[in-house]
Amino acid sequence: MLKFLIAISLILISIFLIIEPKWMPFKKTRGFGLIVLCSGFVLLFISSILVIPAGNTGVAIFFGKVSPKPLKSGVNLIPPYASIVTYSTRLQEITLEKENLIEARVLNGLIIKIDSTTLYRINEEKAPEIYSLYATNLDDLKEKILIPIIRTEIRNIVSKYTAEEVYSIKREQISKEIENSLRENLSLAGVIVEKFLIRGIFLPPDLDEAIQAKLKAQQEAEAMVYKKQKAEEEARIRIIEAKGLSEAQRIINSTLTPYYIQLEAIRMYKELASSSNTTFIVVPTSPNATGIPLIINGVK
Repeated sequence: MLKFLIAISLILISIFLIIEPKWMPFKKTRGFGLIVLCSGFVLLFISSILVIPAGNTGVAIFFGKVSPKPLKSGVNLIPPYASIVTYSTRLQEITLEKENLIEARVLNGLIIKIDSTTLYRINEEKAPEIYSLYATNLDDLKEKILIPIIRTEIRNIVSKYTAEEVYSIKREQISKEIENSLRENLSLAGVIVEKFLIRGIFLPPDLDEAIQAKLKAQQEAEAMVYKKQKAEEEARIRIIEAKGLSEAQRIINSTLTPYYIQLEAIRMYKELASSSNTTFIVVPTSPNATGIPLIINGVK
């Protein structure tokens, strides 16, 4: 706007210099007036060029009226008399911690405190609507719109669950439910919610100790069940192995005869006869195949 006013002033001054009215104390100023006129038009053209930095979007205001078309990053041609408001379209963060922890009442009436982070960004196409209806800058949008809605949605959803469910059992489910609710509600205000995270949950001390004791007992019970299942599985495997060994022995006993043993001994003698090994094994060949094999280890 300042460049536009300067340009208009230069153009008006140049007109007087070119006309050379009689009341002017200086004469022959037409040439200088033309130079001033050219300078005014150049400055007027420059004031019509606007560069929006990367990661930002702009909103143009013409004498109080907001243009419905956002100005995207890069070079934009605008009326030189327009005012421009920019919003960052990069990912933003709202972390409610320490003194800003959210106090919420759970289903069983207890009050817990929640530490959370919400990641969001501005919908570039809705920047003019944000300026017209909600806030003229990101700080106002955050304080007046986003934080109150985040607090309300967290309290509404947490109130449907017990303290134990919020603390451990359904923590991820609750976090996802809050994220979906925020995404739906804040989209109406031109805000895109990327992620909602529950960073910490703080319970009353006595309730915290009770839940911790219960969780420990559950873990111990689950460990005992696992040990029992493992022992039962190992016993089942040993029974199967014993049955297999018993069946193998039964088959061998039903087919093993003294004649079969003598046949195996003859085959072994043939192999030793053709071998350079100096170790000899004398296998008993009595009719009932009794006796202890004799091993003779020769020295070359």
